Amino acid sequence: MNQEPNSESLSATIIQLKQLNEQLQLQVAAHQRAEVEVRFLHGIAQAIDKSRDFHSALTIALEKICQFTGWQFGEVWIPSPEARVLTYSPAWYGEDRSLEQFRRNSEAFTFAPEVGLPGRVWASKSPEWMQIDREPETIFLRKSLAVAIGFTTGLGVPIIDSSDRVLAVLVFFMSAPQEENTHLIKLVSTIAVQLGTFLQRQQAEAALRQSNIILRSIIDSSSDFIYVKDLQGRYVTLNRATAEWFGGTIEEIVGKDDTQLFSIETAHEIMQVDRSVMLTGESSTSEEIVPGQGTLWTMLTTKSPWRDTQGNIIGVVCVSRNISDRTIAEIALRESKQRYATLAQAAPVGIFHTDAKGQCLYVNERWSEMTGLSATQALGTGWTQAIHPDDRDWILAEWNHATQQELMFCSEYRYLRPDGVITWVFGQATAEKNADGEVLSFVGTITDISERILATAALRESEALYCNLFAQTIEGIFFIDPQTKRILETNLAFANFLCYTPTQLIELSLYDVVALDPQIIDDNTQNCLKEKILSLGETPYRRSDGSIVYAEVNVSTIIYNGQEVACIIAHNVTERKQVEEALRQSQAWLQAILDNSTALIYIKNLEGEYLLVNVWFSLLFYSNRTGIKGKTDYDIFLPEIAATIRENDRKVLAARSPMDWEELLPHEDDGLHTYLSIKFPLYNESGEPYAICGISTDITERKRAEDALRSSMATNRALLNAIPDLMFRINRSGIFVNFKAAKGDRLHLPAYEFLGKHLTEVFPSEIAASVGSCIERALVTNEVQIFECQLIVNQEFRDYELRLAVSAENEVMAIVRDITDRKRTEAEIRLALEKEKELGELKSRFVTMASHEFRTPLATILSSSELLEHYSHKWSEDRKISHLQRIQTSVKHMTQLLNDVLLIGKAEAGKLDFKPMLIDLEQFCREIGEEIQLTASDRQIIFHYQASERTTGMMDEKLLRHIFINLLSNAIKYSPADSPINFDLIGEADKAIFRVQDRGIGIPLAEQDEVFSSFYRASNVGTISGTGLGLAIVKKSVDLHGGKIAVESAVDLGTIFTVVLPLNKQV
Repeated sequence: MNQEPNSESLSATIIQLKQLNEQLQLQVAAHQRAEVEVRFLHGIAQAIDKSRDFHSALTIALEKICQFTGWQFGEVWIPSPEARVLTYSPAWYGEDRSLEQFRRNSEAFTFAPEVGLPGRVWASKSPEWMQIDREPETIFLRKSLAVAIGFTTGLGVPIIDSSDRVLAVLVFFMSAPQEENTHLIKLVSTIAVQLGTFLQRQQAEAALRQSNIILRSIIDSSSDFIYVKDLQGRYVTLNRATAEWFGGTIEEIVGKDDTQLFSIETAHEIMQVDRSVMLTGESSTSEEIVPGQGTLWTMLTTKSPWRDTQGNIIGVVCVSRNISDRTIAEIALRESKQRYATLAQAAPVGIFHTDAKGQCLYVNERWSEMTGLSATQALGTGWTQAIHPDDRDWILAEWNHATQQELMFCSEYRYLRPDGVITWVFGQATAEKNADGEVLSFVGTITDISERILATAALRESEALYCNLFAQTIEGIFFIDPQTKRILETNLAFANFLCYTPTQLIELSLYDVVALDPQIIDDNTQNCLKEKILSLGETPYRRSDGSIVYAEVNVSTIIYNGQEVACIIAHNVTERKQVEEALRQSQAWLQAILDNSTALIYIKNLEGEYLLVNVWFSLLFYSNRTGIKGKTDYDIFLPEIAATIRENDRKVLAARSPMDWEELLPHEDDGLHTYLSIKFPLYNESGEPYAICGISTDITERKRAEDALRSSMATNRALLNAIPDLMFRINRSGIFVNFKAAKGDRLHLPAYEFLGKHLTEVFPSEIAASVGSCIERALVTNEVQIFECQLIVNQEFRDYELRLAVSAENEVMAIVRDITDRKRTEAEIRLALEKEKELGELKSRFVTMASHEFRTPLATILSSSELLEHYSHKWSEDRKISHLQRIQTSVKHMTQLLNDVLLIGKAEAGKLDFKPMLIDLEQFCREIGEEIQLTASDRQIIFHYQASERTTGMMDEKLLRHIFINLLSNAIKYSPADSPINFDLIGEADKAIFRVQDRGIGIPLAEQDEVFSSFYRASNVGTISGTGLGLAIVKKSVDLHGGKIAVESAVDLGTIFTVVLPLNKQV
């Protein structure tokens, strides 16, 4: 229950409010100027919308902009049809007649992209402010004309459509010098956006009108009856064919319902179908019997729901076709089919009837007797099950080919009855066509030919066996005439062997395909006739491309077509000969490699006995290369050296993998040499090692060089240790050569792991490329190069400075220093400056909001308090309480504003808690809608819920109230009276989708990215009160739920906010 304030607290409140009122008055003037600009923009938007075309809109805009902002002259430049240059538009404004000469002179100009002020604005798509006296004639081509008039300042602003295309360029001039005014540019740019929107809308409306004309022409030219009814069954529109059916004009029929056009019974039947379509929202196709031109018509009618742009059903769309003639024809067809069925049952052959696609419609009893299938089982594709499985695929292929190509079907095939009996039949079918030659169906017969087929089966089987053996064997077989040597017949295998076709081969002779002397061919043929069976071994053959292949050949004589011929069987051995030749070449290459290598190459068996050595091994250690076979290392080297070598061999065999060692071997001229020996086992086909192979390279000189280098490096390291930073030596190729560690250094890798690696192996690609460039510059310029980079060390980013200086030819010294602490200090300073700037902007926005939103309640408080102060002794208690309640209401309003400010402050500071609980979202949304509805009696909140099951979720009820109270309150505040507010909830498996839609003033496209910022209000809100905090609170509340919010809006059309929240956010 509210408590009445006492006199002391009231006096203190009055004093505080007076002080605050004095501060707020300082902001009034600025807000008044903003309101004037808003009214100007609103007025010019209305004038543009009322314009008859784009050029008249441009003329109005130029006049109003110049009169409001002080520009003396305004003009428009329009892209040419091919968009190559800008041309002068007839739309212009001049403060007085003296400026008309400047306009006429300008008409002669055109501007290409980047040329002149209009061309530069066209190309950049951005406004440009110009001081004319500061620009040369090459930049401002009309400078002499402008100076003659007295112009000193110019402004160009582009008009851009939604596809980022420049529609026109506005250009303004004035005589008074003026520095660039950003606010004025934004004001003119806003009007340019309105002009672009106006042109796009005009173009869309013209396209829609043209589309409607085309659609109406199509509908009116249709012979079908097309008509549309509303929810009350009244005809809204119809085509000419429908009007002629009803015996009137379109105008006479529109507005009537079916009871005025048909009998009551017929009308009720039609309207019942209409209501079913509108209630279910589903299309319906049915036959209707209706009167037409003195008789009854059978109409095939399709009815679909007619929906508005929101998807609401507002009527029914109907398309009807007169099918009376087709119905009469169907009756006659049924009578004809009855006569056909009677004849079919008496026929001695099987008869079948299919549709145009080969689907069975009918079979007679004789067909069922022959196949064992009933008439019902044969329907559709069931008849195919009677065909023998071995014949089914090819018969169906022939049948499909015949039906698709409209050919007569004729073939012999088998039926397999369910009892196992096989019946051979001769089947034939022909197409039934209508008067236009279109195939309607197929009629056919089957005749039992089993006895004839069985009589020839034995002969066919014998021939098939021979053909299969001849054709399918993988061996090449061909017959030749012994006298002429002509090829009489060949199988596919022999033709493929010689890269011919069988047809090509029978045009040739043995002399064409055998790569032997003709006399040898003749002798072999005569020997075959004499011996009857002859083996010729490997014989060369000549392929069609001239290449030579080989076959093992066996020849015998057979009787072919009544004469003795030679049958030749050729087995292809070409691949085997190629493998043998490749093996010989491989062995020769391997031996050449072994003999010319300066490394020692050798193979030993498992007992350590040498099986093979190369030339270099024999020159150094055992001159008798062939005599070394069977020798061991103990026969060649000193016992201690041989023992070491043998032990290493055993390790390789035990590990069953390659290994390497440095081994010492004696040379006669200069003692022991160091060899790098790589040894690996050799495996047999069973995967077991049978020998060990070794390759040993003399690295004695390299070892001596390494010793000298180590001595030099020791000296250098002592010098480098005096430098406290980590140091690397890197060569010109980017390879790390050496390093010097420093205590406390932190890198992403230990320093020793850099050695021998390339920059790209230890650094990310971008850093490696930059370091490589610095190395090259240092080597070229001989100057120190400094480079900073950032690396991830122990899962945190650290900053480093690299100083690179030339240390040797093609080598630099890189000194690496960790500068993370320094960088962090610099970042903290920058962050503090940015935070201070952000707080300044927030403070400015708060002061602007407070001056606007606190002014009215403060004025109310001040007025009521002053009246109470001076006249309370004269007033009744009711009047005093009335004024006190006005003060309390205003204080509550300001308290709510301050609560919003505190709430957004907690959110910005990350102190806003998320306390989820299980919520029935449908019930919650209905309660919120009803609560808001109580405060807005002139608006209707329409709630719609869509889900397969009840939607519940773990959400913060307090934050949800912030979200939807703000969204629904905004929708009501910025919408005209009596306009509905749509509030939708869509429940899905893992998320809930909320949508709030109004039909209010909308949000300008350019400002939609800013609407969730604290204290931000759109430029078109006018005098509607608000703080600019509601949507910021909504955004923070959505983020705490782990959700998303999106806005779709168009000026003067309305706004849709869509909120998507997970049903079970992980806390």
